[in-house]
Amino acid sequence: MWWTLLVLAVSTLGVPTEPICKLQRVPQPTGHGCKTDQVCAITYAQECTASYERVCEVKYEQKCETKYEDKCETKYVDQCATVYEQECKTEYEKQCKTEYDNQCETTYETLCDTIYVDECKTEYDDHCITKYGNICETIYETKYEEKCETTYQKQCITTYNTEYETVYTSTCQIVYVTDQYHNKHPQKACKNIPSKVPKQVPIEVCENIPKEECKSVPVQVPKELCNPVSRSECEKVPRQVCHEVPKEECQEVPKEHCNKVPYETCIDVPKEVCHDVPRSKCTKVPKEECIKVPEQLCKNVPQEECHEVPKQECKKVPKKTCNPFYLCPVCYQPTY
Repeated sequence: MWWTLLVLAVSTLGVPTEPICKLQRVPQPTGHGCKTDQVCAITYAQECTASYERVCEVKYEQKCETKYEDKCETKYVDQCATVYEQECKTEYEKQCKTEYDNQCETTYETLCDTIYVDECKTEYDDHCITKYGNICETIYETKYEEKCETTYQKQCITTYNTEYETVYTSTCQIVYVTDQYHNKHPQKACKNIPSKVPKQVPIEVCENIPKEECKSVPVQVPKELCNPVSRSECEKVPRQVCHEVPKEECQEVPKEHCNKVPYETCIDVPKEVCHDVPRSKCTKVPKEECIKVPEQLCKNVPQEECHEVPKQECKKVPKKTCNPFYLCPVCYQPTY
């Protein structure tokens, strides 16, 4: 706008009587005809925000594994085989022959003969006799007897004993006491004098006095009552009865019998007997023995480890700043 005013002012230079006016920026309005305007400028301010950045790094971790390797060594073992060796030994073989010998033995023959002997036996006869006697029985009769018994009755009397009691009587007398200045002063001195005083003490003396008491008591008295009776007593009387009985009596009679008895006579005859005997024959043979031996193999294995790291990100942000100002016309008279 102010450029338009400036062009208008220049176009009027041909008129020397009119003043030349132009708009000039002033901080305060100077009069009428001032207009308000503003000047804006864009500035950049730094604006930061917090963010997280993933940071990774490679670390090496030792990783081991067990492998098995064959470890062999040569050992010598016994290898045996069966061989046969002839082994001989002397054995004894029996050679026997039969011979005869006269052998006798004694036998017994039974020879019997009949004889007569007395054979007796005991027989019993009854022998009875009549006996006379009494049959008695015991009966009891009641009789009265006087029975006495002694009882004791306690009877007491009171007697008196003389006992002596010790009584103390106070007796005083004047004595003289010497002080530290060797002066004598009278002083009353008392003491208790014991004396025996008789005293009657009652004592109860008791004794048991016997007393006989009698009374009639019924008593059962046994009495034997007998009656005459007769009885027959019998007993067995032994009697021996004998008669002749034939009896065969035998006895053993020795008798010798002889006969020819064969018997065998043997002798041991030496004889060499050989046979194959198996024997085990061993030799040392090399043999390779292998075992699995564990071996640990380790190596570094790369491993990526990542973590979030806080990071501040800043950027310039445009910011529009406007300052107000005044455009006021300033006129002056041109000179030619």
